[in-house]
Amino acid sequence: MGKNSFANKLSWSIIGIVSIIYLAALIIIAVIFYQLVTDEATQLSQESLEHASRMYLSLMFVGFIGLVVIFFVCRHVIKTKTRPVTDELETTVTANERMESELNVARAIQMGMLNTKFPNQLYAMLCPAKEVGGDFYDFSLKDGKLYFAIGDVSGKGVPASLMMALTSVIMRFVAGLGLPINTMLERINNSVSEANSHGMFVTLFVARLDIRSGHLEYCNAGHNPIVVIPPEGDPHFLKAKPNIAIGLLGDFHYEGESLELKPGTRLIAYTDGVTEAEQASLNQFGDDRLMSWAQAIAQENATIHDKEVVDSLYQTVKHFVGDNPQNDDIAIMSLKFDPNNIMTKRRFNPIKDKSIEIIEFLMASPDMPADEELRFKLRLSIEEAVENVVRYAYDGGIGWLEVGTSLDHDALVLTVELRDAGVPFNPLEQPDPDTTSSAEERQVGGLGIFLCKNLMDSIDYRYEDGNNVLTMKKLI
Repeated sequence: MGKNSFANKLSWSIIGIVSIIYLAALIIIAVIFYQLVTDEATQLSQESLEHASRMYLSLMFVGFIGLVVIFFVCRHVIKTKTRPVTDELETTVTANERMESELNVARAIQMGMLNTKFPNQLYAMLCPAKEVGGDFYDFSLKDGKLYFAIGDVSGKGVPASLMMALTSVIMRFVAGLGLPINTMLERINNSVSEANSHGMFVTLFVARLDIRSGHLEYCNAGHNPIVVIPPEGDPHFLKAKPNIAIGLLGDFHYEGESLELKPGTRLIAYTDGVTEAEQASLNQFGDDRLMSWAQAIAQENATIHDKEVVDSLYQTVKHFVGDNPQNDDIAIMSLKFDPNNIMTKRRFNPIKDKSIEIIEFLMASPDMPADEELRFKLRLSIEEAVENVVRYAYDGGIGWLEVGTSLDHDALVLTVELRDAGVPFNPLEQPDPDTTSSAEERQVGGLGIFLCKNLMDSIDYRYEDGNNVLTMKKLI
């Protein structure tokens, strides 16, 4: 409510009350006067009656004038007396609007710090309890090693978000050094401890997975235990050596661990906003319900995607708490070790004049076969698909193209994927050209995708998250 709105409502309320009282008194006086004149009418002369009538009308006129005067006097007095209140209210409203705007900007910045270019093997989400929060996740894929982490800063709101930003920046820098996992945690802990003047701390789980062999190195710094869903057997919590949270004690020696994951093993990392989610009765979601959910997911673990897993857990928690407000930040990450679903990706931005570079990147992939005839067919198909995006996806504008390859070693199927954010366009809907007609008679367009269809074993198109995705597969 603004300053003018508040003053106007208050003015009209008081003026209305005073006016009603004034009019009631005026009507009572008028009725009494009229009654007296009526009672004495038989004893008064005509001239006296006319004089009494004029007096009655004068009384009504004076009453009306008095009402107008009361209106302006009351409004002036109210505005004068309420100005300090309305000024303070206006200042408060402006400050609140400014704070809300700044928090929205802070939220956008915080969410922008999160990596959302998920590889095939991983998906994560973050939902703060307030505009900003202290939960976070991170990951990066380099040289066949997938580094991933999830953390939770003590507290909520702005202080937690600032500590989250500090920890994320330090962690991302240290992760690029290629250090052993326990050394990484020690470097992060020392840096955070030096900058931690308010006694805050960060629970953190950090791991590095060899996406081809399944070798997992990890270290848990006071964080919730990771859920392991194996390809066979029951889900369980990942055992971890006890390490203190980040930021509590500098120069602490962290102990890392390692194990070999079987193909098809899924890891679920989360923050305590999941297990400590509360109903109105203060009943918490807890570890038992988390394990019950994991048992259900295990039944479809072979086919369900990581995004579906993350969404499922989040919706399960929301359904549990019902209408009760979210009491803590929630972060969830799902990762599945599948050596047959490893895609080597790269994003080219912008793509103008980069057709050859993109094609050479794909042909240099370790997934590509050595057979020259197969490579020739693959190159032709890739050239046609890449040129189609470069020329037409962005209608002459600037845009990006993300390309990748993966190899299913069991089925010996090579997958080539192209993803762009251009104008939605399904090339598979184009009619096949009439190859029996002469070049002059044949309709322009469609020949490139027709060539791809004949050279590849399968081609699929989908429009996903605002992106065109073309997937081509070849049996090698």
